[in-house]
Amino acid sequence: MVVVIGLLLAVVLPLVDRSVAEHEVVHAGDRLDLGQGLTIAPPVGWQVVRGIKTGTAITVPVSDTNGAVLADGVVTASIQVAPYDGDSRQLLDQVNSNNSRSAELPGFRVGNDPRPVTTPGGITGLVESYSTTSGSGVLAAYALDTGRGLTILVTSADSTQMPAHTAQIAQMLSSVTLTTEGAQP
Repeated sequence: MVVVIGLLLAVVLPLVDRSVAEHEVVHAGDRLDLGQGLTIAPPVGWQVVRGIKTGTAITVPVSDTNGAVLADGVVTASIQVAPYDGDSRQLLDQVNSNNSRSAELPGFRVGNDPRPVTTPGGITGLVESYSTTSGSGVLAAYALDTGRGLTILVTSADSTQMPAHTAQIAQMLSSVTLTTEGAQP
């Protein structure tokens, strides 16, 4: 039995560990491809849990480039893109309504009036803070001229961690770009 456990620890566990993909760390200049020319610059040092960096060679067709998940410790950012016909306020209201009924965000409560966010490329959206019984975060919503909506939900299980990430989050929210379909910024 001791030999089996030793073999398991010495051989099997390292093989399993090597087979589990590590998350990519974001470097300066990295952008995530959200599909159809939409990109965003994630915060430097965060990990890409799900998503595709621009310029990444893809050998297998990927149908889901319209979202991403980023993490830095207890802070995560979930980025979603979907067809949408409305304005940023309507999108924000819709997401707030959904979040208020979500088991993943118990006690969801909007914390302030929405503030405008505008990117250097002229994309405008709204951002507001929120709290839950287990943490806090910010939510941004952008209604794009292409008939799509973009939402970015940043959450932290530890509210004391949000202030340390505020500047990075603000920079990410203002980094959204939309170029002609298929073009890379």
